[in-house]
Amino acid sequence: MKKILIANGNSDFHSGATQSLYHLALNIKKSDLYIPIIIVPSEGPLVEKLRDNNIKVYIVKQNSIWYRQLSERNSLFYLLKCIIKKPFIFFQKRIIKGILIKEDIDVIHMNMLTTSMAAEVGVKLEIPIVWHIREFMEEDLNCEFTNINYTKKIVNQSKCIIAISSAVKNKYVKIFDAPINVIYNGIYFRNNFEEKTKNNEKTIICILGRIIENKGQLDFVKAISLLNSKQKQQISCKIYGSVENDDYYRKILKFIEENDLKDVIKFYGYIDDVSPVLEEANIICVCSKKEAFGRVTIEAMMNQCVVIGSNTGGTIELITDNTTGFLYEIGDVQDLKTKIENVLNNDQLYIVAKNAKEYAINNFTAEINAKKIMNIYSDILF
Repeated sequence: MKKILIANGNSDFHSGATQSLYHLALNIKKSDLYIPIIIVPSEGPLVEKLRDNNIKVYIVKQNSIWYRQLSERNSLFYLLKCIIKKPFIFFQKRIIKGILIKEDIDVIHMNMLTTSMAAEVGVKLEIPIVWHIREFMEEDLNCEFTNINYTKKIVNQSKCIIAISSAVKNKYVKIFDAPINVIYNGIYFRNNFEEKTKNNEKTIICILGRIIENKGQLDFVKAISLLNSKQKQQISCKIYGSVENDDYYRKILKFIEENDLKDVIKFYGYIDDVSPVLEEANIICVCSKKEAFGRVTIEAMMNQCVVIGSNTGGTIELITDNTTGFLYEIGDVQDLKTKIENVLNNDQLYIVAKNAKEYAINNFTAEINAKKIMNIYSDILF
């Protein structure tokens, strides 16, 4: 059996990238062709889950200078950090080289664009590389490559690049020369909830994601403020996500207070498992300025929620307007308000949610995703 080393830049279980890696590794393990081996920089929830499923994991700290925050551009402090890190990077690469040789790795699968060390070593050992691009960098993570020419040199030696949406491909096809295939993320589907129907209780509207400007929670709150008083009494709005931009969070809280929305909109912070939230919710709003894919969109569809999303990034590839969800003009809170209002006022629109569930299950499961990725491994190796 061929061995696939999957390299990831962190060990948490918060992000779509790590969740996708976990389910990919499980499906690879079930195959009779490949053995997954994972390399990450530290212990964490992802590592625990992988080990619980008897998947081998190597922990190698990686002091990468592959990318930097936009705020670190032209920073002498960042330059000093790079100088200090270089001796550590040399020894970390030697450890990774030892792992690649010891395990006789057949393919290196880089699970995100913000990690590079395994690929840098793999290139020298002439091991085929598959690079998974799940981020826009500047647009969603506020970061950039430290040395774009060096990045191109390494990434262009990939046998294949996987982009998680056409929006992502359209950006990087202008940067990298290696062939890029679009394979949408796979979502683990739990078929354990009752059919949803609109009832006489309050309609639950949720928005999920880190509290940062890119996720658009302030637009959501502003749209809710435009609903009439009767409509506000009919809804319960819930915001889930860790606060990663304090100024933005305070701005949202100030708007809620000034517009007397405290009884309508509540913050619930970060949650490990979104399943109970999606099972309860009726409407999910995806207000991101630019989603590389939009994992929560598909998760919401699978849970038969009505999804209202901004017409940008990967979201427009996942939602067919008026068929599997509703799109609104990005940044137009009046349009967002109108779409929410339409769903609240028309029981028949919940048929859209049933269409979306069927569409998501037929196209975006973890099994479908893994099969397509393993086909790429086969094209490279056989």
